[in-house]
Amino acid sequence: MNSVLILTPAGQQRAENTHGKGADYAVLSYMYEIGGPVEFVELVDHLKTDEVKASMIVHRLINEGSVRET
Repeated sequence: MNSVLILTPAGQQRAENTHGKGADYAVLSYMYEIGGPVEFVELVDHLKTDEVKASMIVHRLINEGSVRET
């Protein structure tokens, strides 16, 4: 996976929830802080995990409508 990801309005709303936790929230809050498109490899580095785990997190967020792949 070598793509660029952006927050959807729903993802932005979730990121603004200061009570979030876990890997999903870590991705959403990081993307919210960046304020623009984020490359997948940046997320892997930020999460300090491997590409497979990061890909599972990102796909889950895409499926629930919080993140969109460009």
